[in-house]
Amino acid sequence: MAATRKLLKAGRENLRLQEYIAQVIATTIESDQAIKRETIRFLRRAYCCSLIATFLIILLQGFKLGGFTLPDSFLHWLGGATVGQIAGLFVMAFRAKSLPLRGDDQ
Repeated sequence: MAATRKLLKAGRENLRLQEYIAQVIATTIESDQAIKRETIRFLRRAYCCSLIATFLIILLQGFKLGGFTLPDSFLHWLGGATVGQIAGLFVMAFRAKSLPLRGDDQ
């Protein structure tokens, strides 16, 4: 009878441990997803601001407002750098978001 009680008590403790582990894993996954969401939001804002600033510079150059003049080679470089760098980071972040988290495949 005492051995049975010990086994039942050990079973309950094991179940509590398993529940605790499951809870820790769920919390970790939620935390990873929250970090990914914040990263996407930041990159989206950076991308939008960068594009707006680039188009503003190009429009100022095109209409020559306030004597604004820049070399054409700089404008080509600015547009390519803006779109290439920020869009590349944006694509990498979306890829990372769409890939399964470690431990999900089990």
